Amino acid sequence: MSTGHLIPDYFANKIMTSAIESSSSTNDMKCKTNFILDGYPRTLVQAEFISQRFKSDLAVVDISLERWIMIEKLLGRRSCQSCGNDFNIANVVVDEYDMPPILPNPTECSLRRGIPCNPVLIARDDDNQQVI
Repeated sequence: MSTGHLIPDYFANKIMTSAIESSSSTNDMKCKTNFILDGYPRTLVQAEFISQRFKSDLAVVDISLERWIMIEKLLGRRSCQSCGNDFNIANVVVDEYDMPPILPNPTECSLRRGIPCNPVLIARDDDNQQVI
């Protein structure tokens, strides 16, 4: 994964099945029936698996962007070492695109976690020009 390669289909399917089934056991009724899978499925094998495994109505949203915008947003991804949340420092505001950065809010994060959050944003090893 750190080299930018996809994990094997069976492993991705196992992770998603576990995540979906554990979210279905929560008390949040919306989570039991409606959810968004972002970045999954990525292969035909995964799509066929999720369709067969859960046999529910599926909707697919395909968002198309210009290549340079996707690269800019991928290069802007950051994770906070303090809280583990993901952010994006890229600011793409051109023509019809208005994609401001998604930056940490230390106060909100501290309140949610119950401990102070001092954001330290780091890029993943595979979020670099060569891998992307």
